[in-house]
Amino acid sequence: LPIYTVEKSQQIQVATSTTSANLVSGASSFVYLESDVQVSVIYNGGTAMVLHPFQINGLTQPAVFFMAGAATSLTVTNSGPSTANIFFVSMG
Repeated sequence: LPIYTVEKSQQIQVATSTTSANLVSGASSFVYLESDVQVSVIYNGGTAMVLHPFQINGLTQPAVFFMAGAATSLTVTNSGPSTANIFFVSMG
């Protein structure tokens, strides 16, 4: 089995009004992201995907994005009225 090292693990805040954060700058083979508010994610220069937090038994759970495969870029954009609290990990 391959051994992966966590290359980047961070918690950041992305302010409101269409603020973006570029989270992957080099090649990664695994990406995981959580956000407490709606954000859009663009990876590898593709089309934006909107992530939505969801409800389970009346409790709000974070929006989640993960991918296993070649990731060379990842941009998160917050266009909502609240600051996005982001947890992010990339490996490999």
